[in-house]
Amino acid sequence: MIFRGQQGRNLLGEELAARGAEVRYCEVYRRELPQRDLSVFNRLVADTFPTLAILTSNEGMHNLFELVDAVAAERLRQIPWLLISERMRESALKLGHNASIVIAGNASDAGVQQSISEWANQR
Repeated sequence: MIFRGQQGRNLLGEELAARGAEVRYCEVYRRELPQRDLSVFNRLVADTFPTLAILTSNEGMHNLFELVDAVAAERLRQIPWLLISERMRESALKLGHNASIVIAGNASDAGVQQSISEWANQR
């Protein structure tokens, strides 16, 4: 049984099935854009703009740009991003990101945390 979001990717299930496993999916959540209020992000970053953005899904990355105004979006494109896959790097570049991109060693909390620490130590 693979627990996933609605319309999640099939890659893991397909690989397991190719190895002889019986695979079933249980969709337990739905990805959707939160209610849109452009002022929220601006209020959160009014005093200090982030120095690193950590994004863990393509949907989240695209949602972020739906939830900020054009000025904030441009500022976000100019700071480093920490992503969890090369596939996400492709999406970031399509969104116009033009600063450094760090790919976490793995998508686990520990992998992301280690990548943040390594990034911070290199600054």
